[in-house]
Amino acid sequence: MKFIKLIPVILVILSYSCGETKLEERLKNEESVEKIRIENEEKERIKIINEVSDKFNSKISFDTVEFKFTYQYQNFLKQNNRVIIEDFEITNIDMKDDSSFLVSIKKGYYREKFIEFTCTKSELNKICEDPLNDKALENLVEDRFLILKLNSVEKVKLKIESFGEDNGDDEPNTYIKIKASEAFIFKAEFIDTYLKNKK
Repeated sequence: MKFIKLIPVILVILSYSCGETKLEERLKNEESVEKIRIENEEKERIKIINEVSDKFNSKISFDTVEFKFTYQYQNFLKQNNRVIIEDFEITNIDMKDDSSFLVSIKKGYYREKFIEFTCTKSELNKICEDPLNDKALENLVEDRFLILKLNSVEKVKLKIESFGEDNGDDEPNTYIKIKASEAFIFKAEFIDTYLKNKK
């Protein structure tokens, strides 16, 4: 009789363990599918970068370059000053006259790269749709590559950080710290843009 009562318990345990195994298999399959999707996207990205590189005679994507010192960038520019820039932020547009603009972009987070170049209104429209709209400038430009010829580089000498400390009084203490900067400023020439989804 005890054996008959144990049969439903054994069946529940077996069905649970089988269900758990199926769940684990399904999760592994989903992880495999996601991994394959990411690998395919990266292969496609590299293929497009190679196409852009061949078309504009650029040897390297600027995203792969991270130097600490100015002379390293200077040596890099002597060998290859045409670069492909991916995923950048427009930080400023300065109207020089009726037909030309000075554009400033930012690349990177920890070791920031600021790049300035002059372009025409039609070239500016190739960089960002509706560039003179404030909303367009709030976002990262991710749908196209920017191809530039870098002419010079200079390291930003210092950066100032401020931080506060609550001391329990009405006014907290504020401190300013001056540190060596990790950022670089480049002067460049606009060459072209290339849409990522170009087929």
